[in-house]
Parts: sequence; C-alpha cells; structure tokens
Amino acid sequence: MKKLLALVLALVMSMSLVTISNAAFKDADKIDYKEAVDVMNAVGVFIGDEKGNFNAKDNLTREQAAKIIAYLELGEKAADALVGSATFTDVAATRWSAGFVSYCAQAGVVSGYDGKFDPAGQLTALQFGKMLLVEIGYDAKAAGMVGTDWAINTSKLLATTGLMKGIDGSVNQVLTREKAAQMCLNALKTPTVEYTTKGSNITVNGAEINFGASTPTYVRNTVAKDQTISQEQLTNSTDYTVELGEKLYKKLVLKPTEDAFGRPTHTWTFENKKVGEYIEDADLTYTTSVKLGTIYSDLGLSEKIAAKDVVFYRNGNTEANSGKDSKNVALTEAAIAKKAENKIGANGVLTQVWYNNDKGTAIVTLIDTYVGKINSVVKATSSADRYVNVNVLSDTISNVSAKFGTEDFAADDLVTFTAAWTGSVYEIQSAKALEKSATGQLTQYTGDAYFPGTTKWDGDSNFTVDGTKYKYDLNAVVDSSNNSITDFTVGKSDMNVYLDDYGYAMYVEGVESETNYAVVIGVGNVNAYGNATGGATLLLPDGTKKEVRYKMADSSDALTSVTVNQVSSITNNTTNEPTGDLVTYTVDSDDTYKLTVVKSRAINGAAGTSAATGSYDKNLANVTGQTSSKANFVFENGKSAIISNAQAPAASQYYNYATSETIFFVANLKSDGTVDNYSVYTGFANMPSTDAVKGIKGISYVTNSKYTTQIDAIYMVVESLGGISDVQTYLVKEKGASVMTEKINGVQVSYYELPAIIDGEVTTARIDADLFDGSRIANATNANSEGVYALKNINKDAKTGIITSADKETVLTGTGTQADRRDVLGIGATKAAATYYAYTKDTAVYFVNSDFDTITTGSISAIGTDDDDLVTYTLNTNNKTLKEVIVVTVDPAVSNTHNVKFVGFQNTFYVNDVNGQNMVSATVDTVKVNDGSDLKFMPVGVPGVMVKAVKVGNTVLTPDAEGYYTLSAVSKDITVTLEKATAVTLTFKAPTAGAYISVNGGTNQLVTDTATYAVSVASGSTVTLTIVPASGQTVSAVTSTGNFVSGSANSYSIVAAATGEVVIAY
Repeated sequence: MKKLLALVLALVMSMSLVTISNAAFKDADKIDYKEAVDVMNAVGVFIGDEKGNFNAKDNLTREQAAKIIAYLELGEKAADALVGSATFTDVAATRWSAGFVSYCAQAGVVSGYDGKFDPAGQLTALQFGKMLLVEIGYDAKAAGMVGTDWAINTSKLLATTGLMKGIDGSVNQVLTREKAAQMCLNALKTPTVEYTTKGSNITVNGAEINFGASTPTYVRNTVAKDQTISQEQLTNSTDYTVELGEKLYKKLVLKPTEDAFGRPTHTWTFENKKVGEYIEDADLTYTTSVKLGTIYSDLGLSEKIAAKDVVFYRNGNTEANSGKDSKNVALTEAAIAKKAENKIGANGVLTQVWYNNDKGTAIVTLIDTYVGKINSVVKATSSADRYVNVNVLSDTISNVSAKFGTEDFAADDLVTFTAAWTGSVYEIQSAKALEKSATGQLTQYTGDAYFPGTTKWDGDSNFTVDGTKYKYDLNAVVDSSNNSITDFTVGKSDMNVYLDDYGYAMYVEGVESETNYAVVIGVGNVNAYGNATGGATLLLPDGTKKEVRYKMADSSDALTSVTVNQVSSITNNTTNEPTGDLVTYTVDSDDTYKLTVVKSRAINGAAGTSAATGSYDKNLANVTGQTSSKANFVFENGKSAIISNAQAPAASQYYNYATSETIFFVANLKSDGTVDNYSVYTGFANMPSTDAVKGIKGISYVTNSKYTTQIDAIYMVVESLGGISDVQTYLVKEKGASVMTEKINGVQVSYYELPAIIDGEVTTARIDADLFDGSRIANATNANSEGVYALKNINKDAKTGIITSADKETVLTGTGTQADRRDVLGIGATKAAATYYAYTKDTAVYFVNSDFDTITTGSISAIGTDDDDLVTYTLNTNNKTLKEVIVVTVDPAVSNTHNVKFVGFQNTFYVNDVNGQNMVSATVDTVKVNDGSDLKFMPVGVPGVMVKAVKVGNTVLTPDAEGYYTLSAVSKDITVTLEKATAVTLTFKAPTAGAYISVNGGTNQLVTDTATYAVSVASGSTVTLTIVPASGQTVSAVTSTGNFVSGSANSYSIVAAATGEVVIAY
C-alpha cells in the first residue's frame, strides 16, 4: 500500500481534532472499551474532538473509517499530507476527508456505488472489518470480499482472524467509535498474511470472479527480538508470525505482566512510554465464599491441581498473612481437588481464578473491599499531585498507608477502597465514593457483622431494612457505640444502608431524626394563653416565645409546679417565674401541641438512663452533689465540658459535654428572683460562661441517647453569665522555610509567611523571623526548626501587619493516634501506652502534611489509628475533653531496602553480580536491594546445567546481550525463580575454505574444518545461525546429528537437543 504514497502526498489543511495522550478524555467515564481507546489513541489513530471528548458512543462514518485506515498505514503526519482527487462524485477534492478516501479507494480498501461514496453515511462492523482485513494483507478479490458473496466471505474471515473478539453484537451492527477502536486493537494483534499470487479476475454475467489465487500464508520472521506483540511460533517451524502492530509500529510493545494484587495482566508501551496495564480475563470469578472443590468443577478439571502448582494471593500477599482457608490450611498449601470442602473468599471478597491448561497451573487472587473516610485533602503543588488521606474504618485491616493520589473526594467523604501488600505496608490501589443505597426501618436481624476475633462467621448474618434483606460484606462497618447491629431496635430504628459493588452491606448507620425541643415557661390560669387547664407558653430554639394549646402525650406524664413538686395538674406557673420543663413536642392537625417531658441519663453519676431530667429542678444537690455552693455547676465558653460537683475532689466530679449543636436555653433573673429575659444559644462556642461565683439556680436537661455523656439541650436559670473565650492562633513552620525580606509601607522587614489557624480558619500569617530564635516560640531552638506552634497575646506592627511579639501558649504533644468510634481518642504510639481523651462533635481538627507546608480542616471521625502521626492538642476544663487536635500526617515507615529472594539455584546455579561475585549460597538465598535501585545479575550453571528460564511470578525475564538480567527500580520484595535445563554443546565447523558465523546474534567467528567454535546452550532452546560463506562459495546444507535444523541460504535455526557438531557444507 505504501507505494501509493508517492501519488498522493501534498500539504493539506490540518484537522480540527486534537490528540489526547493515553485517552485522558473529558468523557472517559463513558468509554467501555478503555484498553482499545487507550492504545489506538497512543499510536495517534483515534483522537478526540476540539473539546477534549472522545464521543465513544457516536457512530463511525465511512469517511472517518477511511481516515483511520490511512492513519494506521501511514502515520498521522503522512496521512494528513494526503491530497484528495475526484474519486467519487460526492467527495469534493476540498472536503476534509478527500485525501483519506482517495487513498483507501486506490488501495482497494473501500469502494463506492454508482460513483458515490456516501462519506457521512454510517458503517457496519462487517464493512469496517473488510477494510481492516485488507490492511492485514487479505486481497479483496482473491479472498472473495467483492461480488454477491462478499458479506459471507468477509464474515468468515472476521471469525477466523478474531477481529470481532470482545465486541457485543453482530457484524451487521452500526459501528460506534469505541467498537471500531476495539476492532483496530484486535487487528494490531492479528498475524499479517501474503500471497504467492493473487490470481486473475474475469467477469461472467456481470459478476467478477477470481481464479488462480494462492492460499494466503502468514508473513514470517526469524528474529525473536523483533516480536514486540506476540512470541507465538508456527506449529510447523520455529518462525514467528508478524502481527499487524509489529509491522506498523516498531515501538509498540505488548508484554505479559502482573498487577499489585498478583493478577495476570498485560501492559502496552509505545515509544518507551506506558500506555496502560490491563487485567487478563479471569476463567472464574466469585464474590462470596467458594469451595476449592467447586472451583475444580467449574474449571471442568479431571485431575487436581496440586498445591505446588497453585499460587494464592490475598491482597497481593503470597506470604504468611495471605491467609488460610476454612479448614485452617494455609493457602500456600491448598490444592484444587475434586470435592474439596475447603472454602476461600467471603462476602464482598473478589476471588478470581486463572487456569493454564497447558501447564496445569492456576493463579487465585482474593481482593478485599474496605471502608474508609477521607480525613484530609492536600491540594496539588508545583512538585506534587493532589492527594487525600484515608482514615480506615474497617477493623479487618491495619498498617495501611493513608495517602492516595486522586482528583476526587472531599473531606469526610465515605469511600470504599482496595489495598495491596508491598512487603511493609498496604498501599491503596483504588477508591470509590460510597453512596447510600437504602433508608428504612430495621425490621429484623440475624447474627452480626464480622469483627476480628469472631470465632465463627459464615457470611449468612443478615438484617432487613424496608422489606429488603441484606447480608454483610466481610469488611463491613456498623457505625454504632458497640459496632453492632444489636445497638439498634427492631421496629423502631431507622437505618441508612450502603452497599458494596457486589450487593453486600458495606456500611450501616442509624438515621438521626430531628427532635423538636422547647422549654415550658408558663402554664395555667394566669398564663398569657388564658386557658386554665390547657394553655402553655413555650420557649423555642430560635429564641421566640409561642403561646399554644397543649396536652401531654402520655397521660401519666406531668409538668412541674411552681413549688417544684411533681404533680398531675398545674394552677399557677407564669412566664416571669424561673420554673421551666424541657420537653419535646409534635403538633396535631388541630394545632394542639403534644408535649413529652424528656427523660435521659442523669448527669450526676446516678445509675440508670430513664430519669425525668427534663423536669425543672432547683435542688442543686440533685445535680451538683453539694448544696453549699451554686458554683458547683460550671460551664466555660468555648470549652465543651459541663462539670457538676465542680468543688469536690477530681474523683467526685461529673463530666458531660456540649457540642456545636447543643441548645442552651437560659433564664436571666432579676434581683427579686423573677425572670428578666430569656436567651437561647446554640453550640458551646456561642454560650457564655457561667458565673464563677454565682453559678446557676436551677436546671433541666437531656443527654444524647447514643453518646450518654453528651448534652443535647439544657435549660439553666442564672443571675449572670460570664464572657466569651479568646481563640488561640497556630502557626505551622517547615524546616528551611524561606525568609522574606522587603520594605512594607517604608519599613524594612524580614519575616516568614506561614500556614496558620486563626479563629478556627485555615489561612496564612506573617511573623517576624527573629521570633524563631532561641526559645521565644514554643519548642523552637533555631531558625531551621519545624513544627506546630501555638501563640497568644499577639501583637502586630500597624504598618506592616507582621506579628512582632507573642507569648507561647501551653499545648500538649504526642506521637501516634489510637482511634475509637465511641467517645474517646487515644494519643500515643500504641493502645497500651496511649492517653485517652473524650471528644465532642465540635472538637476542632486540622491535618498538616508531612512537609509542614499545608493545613487542611477535618473532623474527629476522620482521625484514624496511626502509630507515626505527630499530634498537637489542647484540652478543655480540667484536661478532660479535646478542644483542638492538629495531626501531622506521617506515612508509615517504608523500608529503604527490599528482599530479592532466589528460588531454584541450590546445587544448580551461581548468581553473580556485575563484578562476577556470587551473591547466594547454601544458607543465603536473599539479596538486599535499596528502594528504587536496579539489581543486575547473571545465573551461571554448574557444569552440565544451563538457564532455561528466569521468572518473577509468571513473567519471564529477558537477558541482555551479555546474559545479564535486570530487575528495574525495585520497590517491593520479589521472588526470582530460576529454572534449569541440561546443557548442550554445539561445535560449529565449515569446509577448508572457511566461513564467518554469528550465533544468536553474537560477534562473527571464523570456522574451518580444523578451527571450530563451540557454544553451550540449554537443551530445547533455539539457536540462530547466520553464515557469511567464503568468497565464491554457496552454502548447500547445514546438518547436525540429533538436532533439528531448518532454514535456507545463509540463515538457519537449530533446536538444540543433543551435544554434537554443526557442519556447514558448500
């Protein structure tokens, strides 16, 4: 076809299409045939539109197909230089596709009808397949792809060549762009063909008939290194087929590989750049537990696969913690046998099997899905991509590196993720947003979610929500105080259910229903409402007073009288008296308010959880434990703790906690003891402190049903309140931070501009560089210090706005966090050594990256268990609850070295380094390699032994010209398997006139009848021989007793089977 190029080359206008590397299209999520689009985009054949979209589902037009063929054959630059001619009446020479259409028409790839081409018409898979078959080498006329039977003959060839492999639908379907890309990819992997003769064509009754054409044969190649896509040899010789991709793109390479989970994959590269890695289709896939006997049956086996021939990977790990089966047999010792009862996998665990029928071996991979929450997002910088830190919620995995590079997700997002073992940590491989699947009432449950240490869990545990029964994923999380479905009530609790990709419950939580709180501040005949038996005035959370008709939801319930006695009727409680009951309410259709006095756990340490704490109580002994001091009940603004019995020794004090949503109803008294006014505050940061001397005079309250030390609403009667607390300032400084020197408003200054937290807002602040000298700032010893620094009493220069002086603020520090989803956070490197602190939903949380140059906000639930993270924190009153927590994320320590273990060398091979030194012995089988370094080695067999193959997993390594093998950029522990073969010595000789020979592409050697050349090779290997005969001589034959010799002229292949001579004859 390339001979046509000279006829049609010229400059044309450039196309309005742009190439996007590696199919990074804006609409990539709509592409189903990703591998095909990636590869065809990488070689420049399939490109996107000017908006960056690929438009996968758009139908391919006839002129677009012509362009694809031209791009395949000629490449982008040459194809775009094609000039069109008036080949068809409906394709003007100025049309953008004219050059491509003319080229394909002259090459016999396309044809028209009645002189027309229909360039914008749709194309079927059959029509496009014909174009690709011509590209592969089939002659349209010789192969019968013209005339009345063209469709039948073309369909047969499409089936024979596999051009429709992986494509849904028939050959008559209108072809979309992505399916056309898949057909092109199939073509690149298809052997090319050629004809000895294409025969002649005659016309009979208007039909053109071909006769005399030879049968097409595969184009062959004898040089193994040229086989960049397929290593398959012909069955009747040692020659290789030449695939279309090898013909068109010398630098397009397809290699077998394996991914981080151990799954067989294949990787495409083009011009030494990786296009993508793609998983081979598994023979079997399961997402629940499966017996090894079932796998045996599903594979259709007649003989078992012995344990030594099965490789199991659990999340990429083949060593000890790859796991055991249901019979407590290590996976490394399990065989796939008939009726074997051993189970592997579980609900939500992706179990896949690849079976090699030729070798009788199998690979089995198990991949778990876990639950996490995004605890922080780190924006991209000039030197690093955006990434998130994932807090692991599933209890079934530990030692996970939290960092995951992605453009997706925000802080607090729920995600599912997979992780693979690297030899020292689990690294996250994929993450996906976890979306709510269902909401409804819990109506039954059987069993519970799996928890590490559970003696028996068969996967049948389930629960029913809104009529649908759900089973748990193995790694499911039930978000409750005891991580158990039993924390919820059948027939009452509403649930949110989140499912994994396989339909199992991955995350289950209760629905927090909205509660209407109010305080009853007036009832009876002098109440403003005016109804002696049914009138009440309510103080609402928005601060308004509402006069309503009421009745008690429970007839046995009662409000509190002005005399503070529990009675069934109220006669005289007015809005200027302090009595106030805390209630919840609903409103009937007739506007009657149904009231319920709240009941909850008492905050004075009393046992039980059903006290009528909403009933107003002025007997402070019931609350504070002592009546001698009203100041025994203490709340300080900005500090979550609410302390009762505060004047008692620490052991006798009672701590409860407010949140940012706690409602504070407050009655402010006059000097005569009547109410002056009412105030309502939401959140502990907005509620003023109680007076340190006067304290409070009465109270009603309710604690949270789930977190029993958390107060949801409280009514307090006070004579006066204190003020609002100040907020601290934090600075974060990295080692070697640049000092800026400039004039600001005429003042010469040197300062750091540092990430900061000011008034709870993440921002930046400028501070005089001299403040970091000595110990003027906490923990700073010199200008190169780094860390988190807390400041108070800050002064700024009026002209420059730079902090010129500040005092240290007392903070606590620690290493390591121990997370608990209940109500405490441990700070320390281990659970045993950690100090545990309570927190509230409004504990302020910030995350600092390990470079100390970025701060992000987070939440308390986003803090995971990590032994290495650095923590700066402050506590509320009496050091009981966390006020602020600043976590410096430190990735788990990754070993600077990795183990390369050699298997199969004992008594067989030396493994030499580049200096010729043996690296292994009878007692040493492992070599230490620095992270990211290469390991170059040469196996040298003992006498009589040669290397048959060197493998890493299922990947066969290829030596360089000197015989060295290279493991590049080692980043994890690797096992190298050496397979041996018997050594065979071939001795080459020629007639007296002599000949130069090259064996396996090596340097030329002179051989004669007396000057011979010998090489040792592995038995069964193929040796290539290139001969340069003496002047005037012609090689007539090459023979070798006991070995298979093929070839002609001056090129031969020898399958080495026996030691002996290789004789060249003239």
